[in-house]
Amino acid sequence: MGSFLLTVFAGLSELERNLIRDRTEEGRVMAKKRGVQSGRKPKLTDHQKEQVRKMLSEDHPIRSIARHFSVGVATIDRIKKTTLPN
Repeated sequence: MGSFLLTVFAGLSELERNLIRDRTEEGRVMAKKRGVQSGRKPKLTDHQKEQVRKMLSEDHPIRSIARHFSVGVATIDRIKKTTLPN
């Protein structure tokens, strides 16, 4: 009898979890339709990204560019990977 109840409760828990996931996803979709931005704000503006691209094309070291904009090296490297061929 105990294992039967445990199985029933596990099934109910799984059903509730699926309902929560569906409602959450529906909320995300509705928010996106309203134009709500989710996630972190970008570290650099579009203008700053253009400056980074210019500095990269002038062969400035990635570390000095990162220091100049007070961001991590990975941020500059990500911009480099999306704009310049290897």
